Amino acid sequence: CYGGDVERYYIQRISPDGQLLWPGEVQLSSIQNQQYEPMYLVPAGPTTIIAVFSSYYGGDTKDIYAQKIDQDGNILWGTDGAIVCNANKDQEFRSVTPDGEGGVVVVWRDYRNSPPANIYGQRLDSNGNRCWGTQGFLICPTAEQVDPLVVRSGEDKFVVCWWDFRYGGHDIFAQMLDISGAVQWADDGVRITTITVIWSRPGLTSDGFGGAIVTWADTRTGGFCIYAQRLSLSLIHIS
Repeated sequence: CYGGDVERYYIQRISPDGQLLWPGEVQLSSIQNQQYEPMYLVPAGPTTIIAVFSSYYGGDTKDIYAQKIDQDGNILWGTDGAIVCNANKDQEFRSVTPDGEGGVVVVWRDYRNSPPANIYGQRLDSNGNRCWGTQGFLICPTAEQVDPLVVRSGEDKFVVCWWDFRYGGHDIFAQMLDISGAVQWADDGVRITTITVIWSRPGLTSDGFGGAIVTWADTRTGGFCIYAQRLSLSLIHIS
């Protein structure tokens, strides 16, 4: 919604038969900065959701915020929302997943030390407190990374994957984090495939058994075909 010349995010709850359940739209943040796409909603429990969104700081750099809303439309993390990351330069928000404890895990591409841009993550607990450092956790410091995705793969575990350029081409790497943000696999992540003709951003989902499934498209056969790889909790390439 545009208020004056500034775009802001609002939220409304709709019943199964299409009725508006809150008396008015709920504004996610009162910060006087432009709020812009993307914005994601994830469940945080049986009666709450969390919205994660981006905002320009002073109309100049991109930061990431979150807000928790209950079933009655009450905002729970203050009128401004909770800060995910407001480090210098831009943070390009990409993906979010529930943490299983009423909070959320967010990953993004971060330009604070650019070049190169790197992948960072942050966990907000059920009260909106930042758990992985004030400005997030550096997931991979090697070369340039883009388009990170995150999924909760099991109890207290999260898998992150991204496009990676350390070998000069479009590679896909992944990393597993625990609830404290500690890496569970190799420090710089693990390479999902040695194919060097990948031409799509990865897709990511939980496999339902503590691991994850990564998908992509490549041209190894001359045309565009879709491939997948399943990763176990102990990082065995299963399929």
